[in-house]
Amino acid sequence: MAESIERVVDATARPQLTLVRKVEVDRSRDALLTDFGKTTLEDRYLLAGESYQDMFARVATAYADDAEHAQRIYDYISKLWFMPSTPVLSNGGANRGLPISCFLNAVPDSLEGIQGVWNENVHLASNGGGIGTYWGGVRSIGEKVKGAGQTSGIIPFIRVMDSLTLAISQGSLRRGSAAVY
Repeated sequence: MAESIERVVDATARPQLTLVRKVEVDRSRDALLTDFGKTTLEDRYLLAGESYQDMFARVATAYADDAEHAQRIYDYISKLWFMPSTPVLSNGGANRGLPISCFLNAVPDSLEGIQGVWNENVHLASNGGGIGTYWGGVRSIGEKVKGAGQTSGIIPFIRVMDSLTLAISQGSLRRGSAAVY
């Protein structure tokens, strides 16, 4: 049985979109979900009072260009033809977190640059992102620094980043994750 769900979209965030989108929701598609799938959605993705189909409609309307596109996205998700990534499901249309799964960045060869990347990675991980950080531009161990002394290499800095990443909870869904290159 299909029913229409309306969701108001913030026009200031995406002014090219219409203010209200209707998605025809088919609650019988709940039967396509396994018990494990339902439990996972309930534990990690559904907003308070939201059904499985409501969540699929929320995500579809958050990323669609128009009403027809929203309906197609909803149909694909609700028929389990594809399932978006964790940040898309948990944050799409929910005014929280980031809708992107993975981020890449590079560390500049300075203390300020290293600290800046740490701050960036903490922000990204706390908003649901996994991070790949390139450290190849940072001087290796034993190279001269301005003034006096030698560099300690990247390993001590990577250990700090690892500790920061592990300390971050991604919206209580999972711990932060990062890779080093």
